Amino acid sequence: LEKPINCHIGFFSKYFDFTGARNLYNIDSSNVKEEELYSEGNKQCASKANDMQLLINISNEAKEKSGSKRKLPFPKQEEEIPVNSNIILYSQTNHWKAFPYMKEKIIQSNILRSISSKEESISNIQNSTFELFNEAALYKDKASNIVSLRVQVNKNNTLASEREKIFKQSNQSDHIAKNVLLLEMSSLSRVQFKNKLPNFFKWLEKKYSNITIPSFFPVGDKRKPDDYNFPNDLPPNLQSEAFQFFKFHSINTDSISNSVPFSFGLESHDGKGKHFVEHFKERGFVTGQSMNYCGRELYGLNTGELEKLDYGSFDHELQSIFCDPNYTPYYTSQYQHGPSMRKLPCLYGKNSFSYSSEYALDFFSKYSSQLKLFRLGLNDGFEGSTEIIRHTDLLLVDFFTKFEKQGFLKNTYVLIYSQNGNNSPGPFSAFSSQDWRDELLLPALFMLIPTNDDNYSVLRKNLKNNENTLVSPFNVYNSIMALLGEEGMNLHSHHDEANLFLYNI
Repeated sequence: LEKPINCHIGFFSKYFDFTGARNLYNIDSSNVKEEELYSEGNKQCASKANDMQLLINISNEAKEKSGSKRKLPFPKQEEEIPVNSNIILYSQTNHWKAFPYMKEKIIQSNILRSISSKEESISNIQNSTFELFNEAALYKDKASNIVSLRVQVNKNNTLASEREKIFKQSNQSDHIAKNVLLLEMSSLSRVQFKNKLPNFFKWLEKKYSNITIPSFFPVGDKRKPDDYNFPNDLPPNLQSEAFQFFKFHSINTDSISNSVPFSFGLESHDGKGKHFVEHFKERGFVTGQSMNYCGRELYGLNTGELEKLDYGSFDHELQSIFCDPNYTPYYTSQYQHGPSMRKLPCLYGKNSFSYSSEYALDFFSKYSSQLKLFRLGLNDGFEGSTEIIRHTDLLLVDFFTKFEKQGFLKNTYVLIYSQNGNNSPGPFSAFSSQDWRDELLLPALFMLIPTNDDNYSVLRKNLKNNENTLVSPFNVYNSIMALLGEEGMNLHSHHDEANLFLYNI
């Protein structure tokens, strides 16, 4: 399967890589190295400083239209932003309800109406504590006219104490995980994951061990499972081991059909359900998220069946910066001119994922001694060419390298998953090859677990057994809930109660 290319798409696949057939057969899609893409992408983003004045103007226009009687998620209407402002404070959305405040096409106007300005000299900004400002703020140096965006997690000590108290009172010492990191990606099949993110895939491979079934892969005189002692028989200095699930299968080809089961253990039409983030908060975890998409989830929250679901809220969110009109257009669809088009997702001189990764690292640092869950969302795959996601490859490697060096990886359970294959309008869908249709239902699923876990040997055995088992988003939801221990396992989906950790599916 390494050489042949389907004849009905061979010409286009050879020259344009339109249909994904070359990727399916593991043939390089381009001669351009990711290092060159990374460098070129940084240069392109650096050259696009964006327009602070555009943000101010559209924000003021949105405020002028706020005379409607619709309730807003902030206590009072903010004043108009002065044209000569040099500091813009983005909205804090962590207390906003998903419905009605964060519905598709409403969230951006609400965020623009609630941003504010703060006048202060640049010298004072440099010398003052950033804790005084919102978690995301935009600065303009009037002398150099340079605009920069800064993000930071402002630790809530009261919240941290409250969650610690909840954990101690609940006596939930059977938690499997103390820290959880979720990386959710839109529109990226397993095959495209390997081909478009080769350096990140190699980073995961270094954490992967082929010691699976001893009789198939004997090491010396060790041929039976009982001959092995994990993690001692793993490669040295392996603090976290990777697992990959080859038969992970989507429920449908659209984001909502797969994301709702990930988050609720339900299908969107099942009725009422609670987002997993609320279960973690109720059991003492501090939670945070950042997705480079203007929304609470990696899909639009439309009215109808989704309104019955309790989306809850994360304690810390970095969503408002991605509703900036420099990133997500205000008057036109983002599918026409926004981040879902074939262009680099740049925001104020940097790739948008850079802000999310900085925020996640700061979250883990600020809440280093607390139980915590953070969800990273990556929307770069949701565009028709499948090429933009390549610019994120080395950014992901950089993030996880820092995550490991700062000591977070060795005590964090990491789940990396995509919703489905690429379903965006473009060359893939235009030719509608069989390969493309197959990939739509074959997303990526990887996991990293600490090798110092008390139950590591048992967990490893079950995860290895499940690597070649059919897995659905319901099983992923159950696995996330299983990290809360026995009580979490009792919250499994009614569609399927099996999880990847403690059962052979």
